[in-house]
Amino acid sequence: MLTLAAVAEADTVVVKGELSFNSKGTGKVSECKSGRIFSLGEMASNSYLSLVQRYWRISYHGQTPVLIEVRGDVTRTSDRETELTLQWPHVVALVAGRCSDASRHAPG
Repeated sequence: MLTLAAVAEADTVVVKGELSFNSKGTGKVSECKSGRIFSLGEMASNSYLSLVQRYWRISYHGQTPVLIEVRGDVTRTSDRETELTLQWPHVVALVAGRCSDASRHAPG
């Protein structure tokens, strides 16, 4: 029931930030403007595998930062404002770079 309430309150947003993956394979986006951290929620397996492959290729196996522009429904995973999840994320753009480069090398 709590999940249904979270989905009902979801807002679709586009987030631009630096993409990383934790040791469990969960994607995290650190938003450039606000610094908020978004976990990437459920994705179709083909979409997820494609994202991971593209990330590793662009980042030279995690050695360089990657900027992502991703659209999804934002839900809170707890009462904290900083713990957010992008449900059903759709990658708009993925390029090498960091937030400080975003004004010169923005994805999309």
